[in-house]
Amino acid sequence: MKLYLDASPQVRAERRFREMLALQAAGGFSGISPKTASIEEIRKNIEMRDRLDAQKAVGALKIAKDAVYLDTSDLTIQQVYEKVYKILRARIAHGRK
Repeated sequence: MKLYLDASPQVRAERRFREMLALQAAGGFSGISPKTASIEEIRKNIEMRDRLDAQKAVGALKIAKDAVYLDTSDLTIQQVYEKVYKILRARIAHGRK
């Protein structure tokens, strides 16, 4: 079974910014400081990486034809888990993997 989890660049940037803040608070962040990086800068970087990844000759970022697409933009981690679990249970119940 293939799953393609996605989220909007804006949501991914906000998540990354919060992650940076949490890591910095824990003393484990050695990258760009959230004090100097804005959510907008992080979003632009994500969009640039997405464009580059989509244009790769080998291993390009794309959704496999047989993948289940799940937009996680408006979901919590727990909600993503529940949706993925439900998808997997449905596949197993119908004899598909």
